[in-house]
Amino acid sequence: MQMAFHLGVHGTDGDRLLKTLLNNRDWLMQHGTDIITPNRHRGLFEEALMSLKGGRATAEMQQIMLDAVLHSDDPDRAVFSTPTFMGAPGRVVGQTGLYPQMGARAAALANLFPDHEVEFFLAIRHPDRRGSADLYRRRLSRADAGAPSAGSAVARSDPGVAAGGAGPPRGDLVSRGRAADLARDRAPAG
Repeated sequence: MQMAFHLGVHGTDGDRLLKTLLNNRDWLMQHGTDIITPNRHRGLFEEALMSLKGGRATAEMQQIMLDAVLHSDDPDRAVFSTPTFMGAPGRVVGQTGLYPQMGARAAALANLFPDHEVEFFLAIRHPDRRGSADLYRRRLSRADAGAPSAGSAVARSDPGVAAGGAGPPRGDLVSRGRAADLARDRAPAG
């Protein structure tokens, strides 16, 4: 079975993707796709992840989880969607950049179903949109207080930036966006 994890990220769609999938659940079920809502796996996955400590689930453990979350007996594909797969919103920016725990958390999720084909999907959003802007600005104000900024973390982790690669380095784009946001925020109201 294919296991599709939509990892979010926080503030990208206001659950619109999940709502759209649920609105089309009957058709999707007829075509072999089961949409698993967060309330069906919340708690179960967290408990399994803690007990596995990064290890792989046994066939028996996988079957127990599938029996608990699936709506149908034998779908071809299960879709899970929640931004909390990547952790709490307060941990979006770390010393090494955006979502520093993403790799480890995705690997742990894949280990829940090692006998199945696991796929990950990630949506991003421009940080100057609706509620995301506030979170982004709070993170930037921490950077102004001496903490590493998302831009500097991306620049450090991007080999193209460090090596002076061709094209606009991602860290530079983030830094320019940061500078523009700060200038706008500090401009006198007019």
